[in-house]
Amino acid sequence: MNKIIADSRSLKSNADLMDNSITLSNFYSSSQNSSVKNLCDIEEGFGNSNLNNVAGLINNFTPANTVETNYKNFYTIYLRTKDSTYNSIDSLNLYNLAESCPYTAGSVVHQARALYNILYTTYKVFYDNCGEIAMRKINTAKNNIQVILKTQLYPNPNNGNFTIRFDKVIEKQNVEISIFDISGKLLSKENRLTIGNELNISSSLLNGAYTVKIKLPDGTYDLHKIIITK
Repeated sequence: MNKIIADSRSLKSNADLMDNSITLSNFYSSSQNSSVKNLCDIEEGFGNSNLNNVAGLINNFTPANTVETNYKNFYTIYLRTKDSTYNSIDSLNLYNLAESCPYTAGSVVHQARALYNILYTTYKVFYDNCGEIAMRKINTAKNNIQVILKTQLYPNPNNGNFTIRFDKVIEKQNVEISIFDISGKLLSKENRLTIGNELNISSSLLNGAYTVKIKLPDGTYDLHKIIITK
């Protein structure tokens, strides 16, 4: 959605681009009859610091799906940071949006993450919350194919001792296991040599929530949120 908005805005400011392209002309025409125009108008309003106009545009915008709803919620929160009405509920909603999966919740998730770090003058690492078994795709240097790492972590919750199971046998590879607290701070990192398709991990973590990152030498990785309770 972000790219569509940016492309539509570029065509609006550079109409000459459409003179020799029916495809671009049709794209722009269709965007003017869709939610893209509404979102472009809202962003232009922010750019012009016309907050009263922005408030009206946001109120009149009716989302057609979850992604558009997330955009409306983000713009509402952003507006409140501008007119000094930002509150604790907005903070929670912004954090929840930043913690969402950008593949299903929309690219606005990345905007929420950036705004959160700006507002709180921090650098929190947000991980894509795309399900218990997160899939990470990369292009390998050798054959430029997509590689997906799938793992399971159990039991969860646990007492600090847990097992990581790979979806296939990964023999004699150095797997990097990193553990982060809820603020994104790295607490520990270790390399373990795989034997078969399971790794048993023992830790002295205190009660709380953590993120475990499992990374292979080829760069593929998976993430799990775990709860420690003793």
